Amino acid sequence: MKIKLIAVGDLQQAHLKEGTLLFEKRLQHYIPYSTDIIKPPRAAKSARPDQSVKLEAELIFQKLEGVDYCIVLDERGKTMGSEVFAEQLRKLMIASTRSVAFVIGGSYGLDESVRNKANLVLSLSPMTFTHEMARFFLTEQIYRAMSILKNEKYHH
Repeated sequence: MKIKLIAVGDLQQAHLKEGTLLFEKRLQHYIPYSTDIIKPPRAAKSARPDQSVKLEAELIFQKLEGVDYCIVLDERGKTMGSEVFAEQLRKLMIASTRSVAFVIGGSYGLDESVRNKANLVLSLSPMTFTHEMARFFLTEQIYRAMSILKNEKYHH
């Protein structure tokens, strides 16, 4: 199984970028992992928030082509502990899912059409985080899930 992260906007804060890149590198030991960063369209900068997320949604849908399973991050989504999350990924692997995409929206979140396309809407917390923090937390949780599935010491 391959995992791809689709995120609107790149990491700007150095500490979050460094931490995220560390976990992305560590993940390569377990599973093919890639990131697909969507640069917010210029038109989105001057648009209303609802128009902005619609423009971003069009770009997200292009990146989702060929993806077998889509997990969208949204604070209104389903919450789960690390072990349950690891089990979710294990089930996808057992089902011979070829590719899983995680989607993180930009500063205004995601258009409803993207949430509707998801196989799972996942919440990292009922609290709201910046998309940069969500990317860091998600990458660490995917790494933690892989270490749980391999019965390694990282998660204790």
